[in-house]
Amino acid sequence: MKKVSDNKELTSLQEGFYETDGPSGFVSTLVNFERESFYQKTIEDTLSEKRLFNKSYGDIFYCKKNKKNETIVPNPKFIKSMNFIKGEHKSLAFVSKAYQNFVTEWNREIEKGTIPEQQNIEIIPSKSYTSFEAEYSKTITEYSLLYSSYLQATNSIEKIKDLKTFIKQISKIIAIETKTNPFTISKFIESKLCPDTISGMVLELPHKDNEYVTKKKFIKSQVFTVFQDIATRNGFAIDKNNPWKLYFNLESPVSRQIVESFLGTDEKFSSHFYNKFFVSTIQYDFYFFIKYVVEMYNVLCISFPLTNMKESYSCNGKFLIKTKTITREPIDRKTREELLNAQFELYWWRFFIFVRLCEQNVNLNQSQFENLVEQSYSIYETLDEKEAMEYFELSVRSFSRSHNKTRNFSY
Repeated sequence: MKKVSDNKELTSLQEGFYETDGPSGFVSTLVNFERESFYQKTIEDTLSEKRLFNKSYGDIFYCKKNKKNETIVPNPKFIKSMNFIKGEHKSLAFVSKAYQNFVTEWNREIEKGTIPEQQNIEIIPSKSYTSFEAEYSKTITEYSLLYSSYLQATNSIEKIKDLKTFIKQISKIIAIETKTNPFTISKFIESKLCPDTISGMVLELPHKDNEYVTKKKFIKSQVFTVFQDIATRNGFAIDKNNPWKLYFNLESPVSRQIVESFLGTDEKFSSHFYNKFFVSTIQYDFYFFIKYVVEMYNVLCISFPLTNMKESYSCNGKFLIKTKTITREPIDRKTREELLNAQFELYWWRFFIFVRLCEQNVNLNQSQFENLVEQSYSIYETLDEKEAMEYFELSVRSFSRSHNKTRNFSY
């Protein structure tokens, strides 16, 4: 979505949206932009001093990063079922408690007749907590299809005889694709491909669509005033660009009070919230990286079990070439577990660093790449993965960003 200026002055075209919502169906990019701009500038005029949560134009990493700018996901032991509503919905425990209070109050207002029956909305979420791995797995499946198509189109499948040669071949397409299609868990979570629901802090209610007219009608309705009041009283903020979406509001005194009921006697919200209820994804990156590369390789082995490899050999002083048929063997479960739990070999570390650099679109040459791999792997061997990754992240900041998708280094 194109960024809208903070300038509150309306253009002549935008002024016209006070009288009409403009054309429906397929409209020009200009009309869509002007209507979006009008919406951003005016939709809160009817809400007194109450403001909506404008995530799209503000903290786009809300609930996905902590105060240290580390990518995070919920600590699984604090994800709880919302057994007070129908369906198999889950959220972080304190979010569940806050929403239970919301539901109780909403039902009370219905009984009192405060909410017009014809305007009543469905308060059983259509979207709640989803596992980050489930979302990541769906994306990796799409990547696997993309990579297979690339390998077929470039006749690269013939060059693959084992896992290491597979990595070598897919590194070529990863170099092109990862800027817009991140591969590692951390970069995936930061991307638009990953829904906010993985945070356990978001609930989205059923609705028709997110079109301009639909949003405007809902926000200007009588029921929305009640909806916003109850949401605010129970620690939620409403998404301006999807007003059926509730975010657990960390700036709300109500929310903080609810969170504190889940903290220990000596624990404080300011210093323990992220440390207790979330974990940094840096500890997951390598594990899932290896797991899904192996899975992609196994899919290839099953789909294309045989390959013809050309080998050169010397006979009576002459160099000859013969073709040998090789059966690709999938990685079995035991070997995969060994790969995941043993110290990472250099070729894995090298591939991981390569992908991370491609994801961040770093501009460096082959010599700089080799040096970064060597130095970071040395730290990994002598200290641990965390220290090696911190060194890597710090080193990356010293390099500029590439202005295009081409790479001056390769795996």
